[in-house]
Amino acid sequence: MSLDRDAEHDDRISDLLSAKEVAAVARFGSPAGRLRYARSHAAVRLILARYLECDPRAVRLERDRLGKPHIVSSDLHYSLAHAPHVALVGVGRGSRLGVDVEAVRRLPEVDALKRRCLTARERMHLEAVGTNEELLRLWVRKEAAAKVTGEGLRRVVDGLEVLTASALPGWRIVDLVPAPCHVAAAVVRDDVARVVARTFAPPAAKHDLTRPASSSYN
Repeated sequence: MSLDRDAEHDDRISDLLSAKEVAAVARFGSPAGRLRYARSHAAVRLILARYLECDPRAVRLERDRLGKPHIVSSDLHYSLAHAPHVALVGVGRGSRLGVDVEAVRRLPEVDALKRRCLTARERMHLEAVGTNEELLRLWVRKEAAAKVTGEGLRRVVDGLEVLTASALPGWRIVDLVPAPCHVAAAVVRDDVARVVARTFAPPAAKHDLTRPASSSYN
């Protein structure tokens, strides 16, 4: 989902968010940060409401002991990630999943990042490929894996090599292209038959913001 859409519905976004989410928006120091958080979390509610067939405001979200968000009393699972201009929401039924997205860009201190975050084989792979895009692709795979396992990024970075789709036992890494000049990854159970990518757009009319059936996909 693009986070750069026009501001037509922004005055109604707070109507969709919980009190905790509204408070989280207020803690951001920059207007851009507040807008990204509000738009992406409102989109989560609109998307989940479509699956749950309920009002977006009725979707009950909590965090587990590891801080991972989940839907209360549902077998539906979700994961949210966003770059400055794009949000990515993963949804699955019956088992958890993780997603991450990054804008392709020039990175500072690339050599230090490689030494700190990549295995020796991953560094050799990057020397052969030699692009920031591939480095970021490896990074989003690790981030998505950290979200799905709940082990934290530091442990995943230290111990997981993500050069293949089956790098994490019992799970499958799927590369995604959510928007031009972006890389993304989803990590799902290895028995998941397929991963479907859709582009989400908010409802066209203000009065449809709380009607999940009106959410448009293409």
